Amino acid sequence: MRYLSIVLLFLVACGGGDALVRAEQALAEGDLLTAEENFRQVLDGSPDNVDALYGLGWVYHLNKKSNRARDYFMRCLRVNAADHRGYKGLGSLALAEGNYQVSKQRFDEALDRAPGDLAVLNSMALLELAAGRFESARDLLKPLVVQFPTRGELGLNLAESHFRLKDYDSALKAIEQSLSQDMENERFRGILHQLRSLVLVRLTAGRLDLKDCARTLPPLLETLAMADKELDVAESLGGNLPELPAARLRVHRRRGRILQDCPLESIEVDTK
Repeated sequence: MRYLSIVLLFLVACGGGDALVRAEQALAEGDLLTAEENFRQVLDGSPDNVDALYGLGWVYHLNKKSNRARDYFMRCLRVNAADHRGYKGLGSLALAEGNYQVSKQRFDEALDRAPGDLAVLNSMALLELAAGRFESARDLLKPLVVQFPTRGELGLNLAESHFRLKDYDSALKAIEQSLSQDMENERFRGILHQLRSLVLVRLTAGRLDLKDCARTLPPLLETLAMADKELDVAESLGGNLPELPAARLRVHRRRGRILQDCPLESIEVDTK
């Protein structure tokens, strides 16, 4: 889920001009080419526009062009050192590079300039997840989800923190709560369905009794069928889901292993 975690760190910027609105919308939808074109259009008329500089930084960050992304985030600092977003962008770059100490420093600098900023707090939670501090991530996200229930990225990250802690019931509950909301950004809905599929697959681990295939096999196959349906829903919602093929393969392989151990033909059906 690392890619998903990085994608969740996209732009939260101020408005200003049709080109900027188009760019921000395209970035939120994962259309990086359109976003880049429109951010550049903004900079043609206003070279020091921090919204556009920050947005271009994210375009290059998501395109895995770290050096170019860093240049634009640094330009944000040079134009306005009091604006927190350049620090947040640099922190996200460091996070993607696995430099957690620098990442935390940059996020702290962002919070110094924008105390309580939701996007930065979400990034801090992602840092905790990446560093393996899953309980810390969970504890940071819980109150945020209560306060901002329509922010799908928060519900997603909370569910993943539960998942990493192997608290699958809580993960499913967090997913369901988030999916029940009228999300501000619907792109997270598909990712939540994809995560729910992963949780369901994990719930089948260790549940097969080779001495009692007739009783233990059917519910596992039913759970895996539910996992398949979750991926179908995720795909139907559209959006950028690069991990979807791997998720489908995961379900397929799990089903194959179960049926190898307990073939359907080995189950005696009581027809009385």
